[in-house]
Amino acid sequence: MIRLTIKFADSELQVLNELLGTYEILTFVEGKFFALSEYGENSYFDCFECIEDDFFMQQKYELMTPKKVIKFYQYYIVETEEEPGIWYRGVLKANGNYELDCCGDTLQEIIWSL
Repeated sequence: MIRLTIKFADSELQVLNELLGTYEILTFVEGKFFALSEYGENSYFDCFECIEDDFFMQQKYELMTPKKVIKFYQYYIVETEEEPGIWYRGVLKANGNYELDCCGDTLQEIIWSL
């Protein structure tokens, strides 16, 4: 289990309330977080599941440590320990790990990607 911070800046809470309305700030998570990265050392198969699709077989992922996680319907908005201030969008996969497939320089930017 990974304990998360629940301390958000007032400006972050304002963006969440204005753009999402309904969301959940998570206090802990289980599973690992993998961000899509051309420099990643992990394959899709290593992170999520066996798949026979060439596109996914070529994808590389980097293991990340979540710091803040917001759940919005089936999406997870994540700030990591490794890259403070950068926000990721992800989903929970069937094996219990999280696939972070998109990032933004601001919380507002990643919410717009939903």
